[in-house]
Amino acid sequence: MLRGLWKLTHRNDTAPVDEICLTPECVTVAAGLLADVDLTADPCEDFFQYTCGGWIAKHDLRADQGDYFTSTVMYEDSLRLSRQILEGEYTGTSAADRQIWDKATGVYAACMDTDRIDSRGAEPIYSILEQIMATYPTYEGAIETVKSWAEGPSSLFAKSTRAAAADVTETVLYLQTLAVTALIQFDIDADDMDPDYDALKLYQPLNGLPSKDYYSMPAVIESYVLAIKQVLANVLVDANSSLTAAEADARYEKLAKDVVDFETNLANIGMDLEELYDGGKTYHPYTPAALQEAFGAIDFGHIIRTMTGSSILPSKIIVSYPQFLIDLNDVVASASRETLQTYFLWKAIEVLASHLSESVSQPVTEFRNRLRGIDVSVRPERWKTCVNEVDSLTGWILGKYYVDDAFSPEAKRMGEEIINGIKEAFVEKLNVLPWMDVKTKGVAIDKVHNLVQKIGYPDQSPNVKSSESLAEYYKELTVSSMTYFENYVSARQQAATEEWKSLGKLTDRAAWGMTPSTVNAYYNPPLGEIVFPAGILQPPVFSESQPSYMNYGAFGAVAGHELSHAFDNQGREYDEHGVLNDWWTPVTAREFDSRAQCFIDQYSEYTVVDEDGNILHVNGKLTEGENIADNGGIAASFNAWKKHEAQNPSPILPGLNLTREQIFFINYGRWWCGKIRPGTAAQRIYTDPHSPSFVRVLAVAEDSQEFIDAFQCKNKQPRCVLW
Repeated sequence: MLRGLWKLTHRNDTAPVDEICLTPECVTVAAGLLADVDLTADPCEDFFQYTCGGWIAKHDLRADQGDYFTSTVMYEDSLRLSRQILEGEYTGTSAADRQIWDKATGVYAACMDTDRIDSRGAEPIYSILEQIMATYPTYEGAIETVKSWAEGPSSLFAKSTRAAAADVTETVLYLQTLAVTALIQFDIDADDMDPDYDALKLYQPLNGLPSKDYYSMPAVIESYVLAIKQVLANVLVDANSSLTAAEADARYEKLAKDVVDFETNLANIGMDLEELYDGGKTYHPYTPAALQEAFGAIDFGHIIRTMTGSSILPSKIIVSYPQFLIDLNDVVASASRETLQTYFLWKAIEVLASHLSESVSQPVTEFRNRLRGIDVSVRPERWKTCVNEVDSLTGWILGKYYVDDAFSPEAKRMGEEIINGIKEAFVEKLNVLPWMDVKTKGVAIDKVHNLVQKIGYPDQSPNVKSSESLAEYYKELTVSSMTYFENYVSARQQAATEEWKSLGKLTDRAAWGMTPSTVNAYYNPPLGEIVFPAGILQPPVFSESQPSYMNYGAFGAVAGHELSHAFDNQGREYDEHGVLNDWWTPVTAREFDSRAQCFIDQYSEYTVVDEDGNILHVNGKLTEGENIADNGGIAASFNAWKKHEAQNPSPILPGLNLTREQIFFINYGRWWCGKIRPGTAAQRIYTDPHSPSFVRVLAVAEDSQEFIDAFQCKNKQPRCVLW
């Protein structure tokens, strides 16, 4: 008997009656799933091959890609939709509609005009470089220009006796106005101990290489020096230096080597990444006076007053790693003025040169591609670069059009329902957790209830659905379809100004950290929020028309993952109000650490192979939080789905001969299907707090009792269990 396009059927003589979904959507989803899996593999032995074998066989890495995953497919679908929007017809009716449309499409048009960009060469950046040279001159009385810098120090000038701290301060300040980081990273965000207010936080800077590990690799250093040398020469190609070719080559090589040596010193005094992610180890409040006394290389008060436009300093400044600033005093003091000047110039060039003629930054682009194992001669299609530029500069405007086309109110409602169910399932798990004491359990349950969930897009700061709100938000942004470089600089200046204005003000809890089209999600500990842009609520992760076990298996696992971050090794340090606070009793904390250590040991056993055939182990400590979140997320989502399924039974997909439980886990695995080049895999081992995608499938299966039961894995039991 047919009921619509669902029908009743017996799978065998003893099995219960199942509804088969024969809607076009279900047939399409089933076909896609069948094409991705490899049913000849044993799911109990290699679930990654079982769930992704077909996907891997039918997808190839393009020459410009270091990796390619299901999320990449979703991301490129988002890019294509955004391109259609930006290259389509204007359909607005109001003045605000016209204003935001012109800004977004102006950014896109300027980026696409490669002939104009190429014709300008390095000229657009010269005024910025000369401002840096004027702010941090090499010699007393020198009026330096790009040309004089290219030629090198002149014997006409006496050596400088200028106050080094003042020059360093003014140069760091100038770069701050461009949102360019040099020596120290300034960040203004919710105060971890008082999250209702924004505080100034000081971090060690991101250096030119992906992590400090690379600064101990001679071959990488040699290539990096060569790339910087070539970029310096390209930037100055129009400077008409009077040096001979050999003299110029020697000068650029020396300057490049000095910069890399200086960066190496900065990298070596920095905190390791696995420690840097720990809020409890990176919260060191200082009064402005105490900060200045301890770290005299920079006048922090002057930078704060200038950037905020206020004479009042904050009562405290948070330093992530005081020893870095202590050592920074010596590193700066021991560097020559020429080295520091070149370092400052390089930081500006490194950030801004991608918006000059491609020939200018080509050596560094090729170096970074080579490091990831990518074909150095290939670039992404220009329109993709330009859609990303629009998302970066006017992402909330693009988000309005994206949401109108790709995210319905029903999708938002269903997403809310899934997240609420997962929160309930997590509370139920906490209530019966044998190793957590009553006091800690009470705070943990309150923390789950207090979590704020944001889905799809912001409706404040700005309201993405309102053209008037967007026009007001971007009113200070200057955009022209003829000035690609200047558009980028203007956006960075606006972002820096807005960030510094927020210092000491009430935290904007309505603001989002990701634009609507982003295929990702995040948990923000001080604000106690989990955020899911519309971009991640797309097939195959989520669809209004696919059975619930597929939505819970993929999007539900993502939602559970972000919720579980509130209770991983870092998130657990924040209480139910988002305050950095040790709210765990000692006994329960020890129980947590013992179980967490199991994950550290387990994940550290997995390996990847780099381009040279070296075996690299996953850093179980660096990836600890993400691994805990993966395992907690899938368990919470499964339990939430089972409760939902009991009240709202879903039909089975046709033609698969798979149970709902099995498809739940398969759709989780499909989210992590992918390929990666050895160079990119190695870089991720050094820098990424996430485990490799195949590990995120295999280890979760290894640790899940629900998975073991679903696939009837004999003689198996979970290795590590926390939640």
